Amino acid sequence: MEVRTEKTEGGIQANVYVHTDNLTEPVSFENRRMYFIVNDEHIDITDQVSETEPYIYQFTDEEGVLHYWIIGKNGPELEHYGYAEYLHPSESDWTVGYVARTNNNTAPWLDKAKEELGFDF
Repeated sequence: MEVRTEKTEGGIQANVYVHTDNLTEPVSFENRRMYFIVNDEHIDITDQVSETEPYIYQFTDEEGVLHYWIIGKNGPELEHYGYAEYLHPSESDWTVGYVARTNNNTAPWLDKAKEELGFDF
């Protein structure tokens, strides 16, 4: 996902682009363990994620955009997971994102993460 912002007379204009051709799953599985993969990190989140508890990872990229990754399980099996990525550009008061592998973009783990992060959308 890419966010391009520019200052205009009326404020800041933002355009969001989701490049699905290079979109990869942020999770892999090895030896019955779930790993979150981002920024050259390979983090074992198996015991930190459930159907009600989200795993939340935050980082700021080189352009100053704050990224929130949220991972949760949609069933008892590790392979039934969902995820979301939200971006918050440093010069704005809005957040944009997408949700994947969930039913109607909602799940208990996602709702809890959004509450913890103060997202009201």
